[in-house]
Amino acid sequence: MEATFPETMLWEIMMRRNNLWEMQKYSDIVCYTTLICDYGLLCLDWRDICDGVQQCMFGYDEENCDTLEFNECEDDEYRCMNGICIPEEYFLDGTYDCLDLTDEKEQFNDTKCIFHPVSYECDDRICLRSYWSCGDGQCVQHERDIFPYVECKSFREYYHMCELFDDQSLWTLPNGKCYESSDQVNPSIPYYCNRGVGVYLYNGQIACFCPPQYYGDKCQFHNDRLIFQFYLNLSQSIYAQTTHSNTMLKLLVIFLNENQPLMTESFQIQLKDAINFPRKNLIHLLYSRSNVSLYHKRTRYFNRSDILNQHPYSVRIEVYELSSFEKARLVAVWLYPVHFDFLPSFRLVKVLHLIKPDTTTNPCHSNPCNPYQECHQILNQNATYICLCRPNYKGHNCSILDKMCEQDFCSCKSLCKPNYRGLLSSNEQPYCLCSLYEIGYRCDLMYDKCHSNPCRNHGTCLSTTKPQEFICLCDEYHYGYRCQLEKRAIRLYITRNPPHQATAVQYFDINFVSLDLLLVHQRVDVHLPNFLHYLFGEQITTKLIVVKLYSNMQSNIYLISIRIDGESINGTTEVSEKTHCPHVQTLFQTK
Repeated sequence: MEATFPETMLWEIMMRRNNLWEMQKYSDIVCYTTLICDYGLLCLDWRDICDGVQQCMFGYDEENCDTLEFNECEDDEYRCMNGICIPEEYFLDGTYDCLDLTDEKEQFNDTKCIFHPVSYECDDRICLRSYWSCGDGQCVQHERDIFPYVECKSFREYYHMCELFDDQSLWTLPNGKCYESSDQVNPSIPYYCNRGVGVYLYNGQIACFCPPQYYGDKCQFHNDRLIFQFYLNLSQSIYAQTTHSNTMLKLLVIFLNENQPLMTESFQIQLKDAINFPRKNLIHLLYSRSNVSLYHKRTRYFNRSDILNQHPYSVRIEVYELSSFEKARLVAVWLYPVHFDFLPSFRLVKVLHLIKPDTTTNPCHSNPCNPYQECHQILNQNATYICLCRPNYKGHNCSILDKMCEQDFCSCKSLCKPNYRGLLSSNEQPYCLCSLYEIGYRCDLMYDKCHSNPCRNHGTCLSTTKPQEFICLCDEYHYGYRCQLEKRAIRLYITRNPPHQATAVQYFDINFVSLDLLLVHQRVDVHLPNFLHYLFGEQITTKLIVVKLYSNMQSNIYLISIRIDGESINGTTEVSEKTHCPHVQTLFQTK
């Protein structure tokens, strides 16, 4: 039976985990080659750039790094230890956002990076000062005056001089890595592609599929990249109270060099998901590796004035509203310059606030764009605007009608956008921005899984970007993939309750291992209601219901319901001396 690509990837990761020595024997040392410098036999790791220690002769790897040290953040931003700014709300939010992982208290266990799947925490992180990169995401403390003990799981500190290892006899292989013998071997597929995934071709050769952080026939080189992380905040937008459940938003993230698209990534977002469950999105935007681009990057690296004053790279985000069988409508634009493009990897972290447009201060009121362009206010720069080419048009002034668009390359309900595919995708054909129920390279395929009405119990069906998938939005009484399950309910009438000034009703589950009470729901009122109604699904159970009454700065606790099986409750209870829970200290008071 043939394996799928995800199954192949998981198998290769498992093999690396179980055979770490084989990683030495079959794979190459991963190198950063954009910056050319004399570093001895061991090549540069991208994390060596601006790590506070001169690795290259003449200190080339520490050029311009003070621009990061003196970088200033806005009042609503948190400054990472390496100088990069992230939104303040991302600080201590449970996920790593800084390249050096300094925005969270919990320390990341990097010793497993060598055999873990590619991840931001391993492959996109940098090491703190006084730490040394092992080349795979692991960082170890490094004393410069003492030859290091083996701390890197990759053995990077011994590459090209493995015979100096004291604990056992090791050989330096032709690739510079360390192994227990000098035997020459044929490549083995789980280890051949470094951090990539290898597959056998029909001729027996191995082809490597590299993640965006790497390139090369064996994924043995680090890519120059921009990591863009964002989430869309709709709390103050025109969609905050929307009732149009079938409306979706499509985001185009466009990486630009001198206003020319390098690459474009797209995201499609359900309105209700974005409002109720906002989540971060992370993408890698790659710099061009053409000879012209590499020459420009290498010469720019030593031109401090150019780095400080010129910012040729930028990220533009365009948000389109998608409705049923109508053309997409552009509703918002953000534009962010990239200030540290000389670095091998830089992280741009933003919250995209889709606010209601201020019609009184909109700079587009004066119609500053020509007839072939559309004017749009830049939401993160309210006083500025941008002139974007109308669909089908291109060129410096958007005056050139694209022939492929004119000849209906894209479907009639889609938008034809010349040059949006980006220079990294050759840009020979226009980008087709599909309407809600269209898919395909040219938006010429139709799909709508919701036509069969798969959602039950009056659930609302929403189509997704994948033809065979859909989402059911259930009413408050049901849950499940198709809203096929009825929620359990608590319906309690309260017949008596003492005088009080405030009240809190708390619903608890019980952890029978630790005997902890787990708060699953809470309601606070001035007056205790006469009827309690609470619905819960499969993942949540309610075994205890507690009422807290507050009066004269004191509280009394009442246990009004207990049901260990966590099923529905229908009945009557009271808040009185019968259900009152005295404080444990009162039980031991002597009279």
